[in-house]
Amino acid sequence: MAKKTIFQDIDLQKYEDLGYDVDCITQYGIPTDTAGNNIQTILVTESYSDYTEIKGTLEDETTDDLSTAKKAFIMPGVGMSADRLKEALREHKVVVTNDYELADVLVNDGLCADEHDSTFRTTKPLHHKTNMYILKEGFAEDYFDRTGNWTIYCDKVKNSCPLYNCDYESAEYDLYGISGLAIELASKIKDGDMQVVDVETVMNSSNTKQRLTPELVDQLTAMLNSREDREMAGTILPTIDYRYEPGLMWKLAGEAAQRIDYDFRNKDITYWAEKARIRKLSRMSAQDAILYFEQTGELDKKTFKMLEPIVRSEISIHNRELYVFKVQIKPEYRKYFKNKKDEN
Repeated sequence: MAKKTIFQDIDLQKYEDLGYDVDCITQYGIPTDTAGNNIQTILVTESYSDYTEIKGTLEDETTDDLSTAKKAFIMPGVGMSADRLKEALREHKVVVTNDYELADVLVNDGLCADEHDSTFRTTKPLHHKTNMYILKEGFAEDYFDRTGNWTIYCDKVKNSCPLYNCDYESAEYDLYGISGLAIELASKIKDGDMQVVDVETVMNSSNTKQRLTPELVDQLTAMLNSREDREMAGTILPTIDYRYEPGLMWKLAGEAAQRIDYDFRNKDITYWAEKARIRKLSRMSAQDAILYFEQTGELDKKTFKMLEPIVRSEISIHNRELYVFKVQIKPEYRKYFKNKKDEN
């Protein structure tokens, strides 16, 4: 039974069978704890094209149909909690397994690569790091003696194992790291033994999803402003389907953004808020929201008629003692006021 870790054994034959170049690869160790006591092996390639190709294989959705799936493997490091994903998958009679070898579908959020700063995150199967050092002594000596592999020095161990205490060399400027798990999953996907489905597909097909209504916005606003009810609001927020009712989502964002930032550390709420663009929408005026939703193709008559009166109420006109002013909507926006009978 395979363990749920990115550090599966590196299968070079499978890597080559996937069509990747084996003449530009090296195996390196990476520290997985701050003391450098545990070092695991990843494959590093100099080929950016091979890296992006395997990244696309793991991240690109291959199906949105869960009716034929039986067992799902959740990619380590996804933003949504495993419990909520399990609940949603259970509605489709799909069982979650920690053994990728038994799974016929991979659930992913499209973010399987660790491409930030100089620390290796052991929940991500792919890595891109730049301008790093490698060493084979100090905390890395035992690992080098066992494997012959150098270890990549990263910020994870900089406090306990200062670099100035060791002899080191420069690694290739661009390090494209590929874990054993990434190779195994890509092989299954390429062989047709595993489909890839996005977390959003799973969650948005759940019966627990609900559309936002004006009443629900008012209810959530009151709950978020109440210490007693705030926790309950936190259980409701991730169930809201943010793909609909953009005007109401804008209104909710204005009420909820600050509370979400300061009062919640829940993984599901953080994931939902990012996908729902809560922070971004909260910074928009009503006019900004209209223009933004027009740009994204979400603006409709209902949303425009909700937001336009707010924009109108904020118009400021001076010199009223001498002049009479008339406000008119620009021609390109008048279509959002037309009724069906006016269009015939």
